[in-house]
Amino acid sequence: MSPTRAWREPPPRMKPRIRQLLDALQNKGSNPTTSGPRCLALKTYLIEEGDCSSLKVAIAHLAQDFIPRSYEAFSRNPERALIALGDVMAILNALQEHCLQSQCYDIIAERWTGIMQWLLFLGGYGERLQKKNGIQGFTAMFLQEAFFRGRPCRDELMHHPSSLKYLMLLLTRLDHRTGKYLYECEGGSECSILWLLGLYLESDDTLDALLSHIKTSPPESRRSLVSAIVARPMQISATAYIDRLDLLNSAAKSIRILCIFGSKIMRDHALSRKFFHRNLFGELGKALFTLADMVNRGVQPGRMLCWETLSTCLSSVTDPMSKMARIERQSFSAAHTADLPLILSTLLEPGMVSCAIYAFKYIKMNKRDFGKTGIDRLMEHILRDFAAHMAVSRIARAATASPYPGLEDGLRGDGGWENVVRGIPWAAAAAQSVFDARRGIHVDVCDNLKHSARYGSSDSDYSVRKCSRCECVVYCSRECQKEDWDEGHKHECGSLRLDEGYKLISSIQCEIRRDQLTFVEHLANERLPLILPSNSVTHRHDPSKTDKDGTLDDVSLPSEPEATVVLLDATMPDSIRSKLHHPISAHANAIWRQINGIWDGRVQRLVQRAGERPEETILVETVFEHNYPAATYVLGEMRFDPAASRVTKLKVVNSVFRMGLWDRFSSPAS
Repeated sequence: MSPTRAWREPPPRMKPRIRQLLDALQNKGSNPTTSGPRCLALKTYLIEEGDCSSLKVAIAHLAQDFIPRSYEAFSRNPERALIALGDVMAILNALQEHCLQSQCYDIIAERWTGIMQWLLFLGGYGERLQKKNGIQGFTAMFLQEAFFRGRPCRDELMHHPSSLKYLMLLLTRLDHRTGKYLYECEGGSECSILWLLGLYLESDDTLDALLSHIKTSPPESRRSLVSAIVARPMQISATAYIDRLDLLNSAAKSIRILCIFGSKIMRDHALSRKFFHRNLFGELGKALFTLADMVNRGVQPGRMLCWETLSTCLSSVTDPMSKMARIERQSFSAAHTADLPLILSTLLEPGMVSCAIYAFKYIKMNKRDFGKTGIDRLMEHILRDFAAHMAVSRIARAATASPYPGLEDGLRGDGGWENVVRGIPWAAAAAQSVFDARRGIHVDVCDNLKHSARYGSSDSDYSVRKCSRCECVVYCSRECQKEDWDEGHKHECGSLRLDEGYKLISSIQCEIRRDQLTFVEHLANERLPLILPSNSVTHRHDPSKTDKDGTLDDVSLPSEPEATVVLLDATMPDSIRSKLHHPISAHANAIWRQINGIWDGRVQRLVQRAGERPEETILVETVFEHNYPAATYVLGEMRFDPAASRVTKLKVVNSVFRMGLWDRFSSPAS
């Protein structure tokens, strides 16, 4: 009997050289994007290889045919696909700034559909692979590498429908451990998922592709995206701690991307209203205030540097155009800023103005800490933009919420600080005094030009009916709506419905218009003795009244006034300029010619009605700052009532709101 031969384990199979190099980068948590000897060795091998065959082998595991079907209980293909994605990332990083990289991206572009199908599959397969949420973060990192600025085929890959679909998946994916939306960040950087979103906001082409994909998505997908975007700001702010600068910086940078997204989404009326209805800017305002308050009240050195990010969050909303373009007064589409008062009303309500003033003071007192970043000038511009909107009472109330005492102390002689510290409190107090002096009496908003009997309702009685077709006009009753339809709205409604008008997408917008009309009425009554020609004012002397009281109370319109318009420039809150007797012909040439449009017929009817009652009617045009050089033009028909109190002798009975460009330096107001 032959002796028994001892069994020997076969020798391990030798790994190919490329596999050894790739594993060396992946082992021990090595980041394949870092440079070093291992990455250099891989680069040398790939250059010697010369034909990108290693990349082709890696991508072969990402073919669509290898995606497991629903009936397959077990498959090793997902693990192989993850390894292949890591290999592709390592190869692309190793070949940076080499001619072979362009050839690699051509290969990837050809197989991109299959790659993205794998990413979509892996995005929903993470729990079964027991990788928790690492798969989503890893795939987001893969897309970051593919979409990085300067990469070949970058635009082609970003515009691919599968890329946009996967971005939507990442934005709406929930973390199964916490039940909240995925938030992947480290080292003080922004969330990797939101970083991908930010790439699509950098150019008009990619932004249009993103908006088009959102609009053509199924309704349930759009609703999920809106819910995810609106919920993210407060969820992100909840991850920050007052003593962790890295978490504060990560949260601020991530919210900055959402602020830019909110500003960019305003160019599309259909999508913007969905986010307005869910109060996106209100959530952004609460999140920004939470972070800003933690930064201001913290004690860690360098914490205030976080304002370099927070200031850009505010600037992206208040001033979406560049500062250089603003200085050069280049024209831009006013539609981008048509809803800015509505945005600011909700953004500033939590108390962001006082936080910004506190930070501005700190920056002014510690300029060396911020170097040549120019953040002090940016903050000054932002705060001045806030001050220009104080005529809206909601914004003025938000500005008076000041949790930081002693903001006006110190920094004497600093022009920028003194302008801000005087401008905002003065503008807010002046706006509030208008509404306080009237004891809650507001002007109702009704676009029926024939309805002149409305006036003086309280907040509790105020309600409007919006035209359900165009959503651009509102009425105080069904009767007014029917009367205005017969008078001409039926001819303009179709054009307004096609987005040529400004949609009243929120009830807050009606409140803002109401506040502006109340402010117009206050300005007109304040200037009543100057508005009326001196040779036509009739004084009824009363020995019991002083000269000042007599000037305000004992005035009446002339029987045949000249056809003029009173022009009030409210774009500079610290100095309301006025042109008291501006002939309509000159006014139409200087002002109305540049804002002609769909509202021309309504303006002509309003002017014609004013001419029918010259003994009791005055036309007043007031210009409110929106976002320079765009502005809101409010043309109001005011009725004179000699028996009314001094603050309501001139009453707004009809109005037309329009948007247009405004050149404050050459305006006729003086």
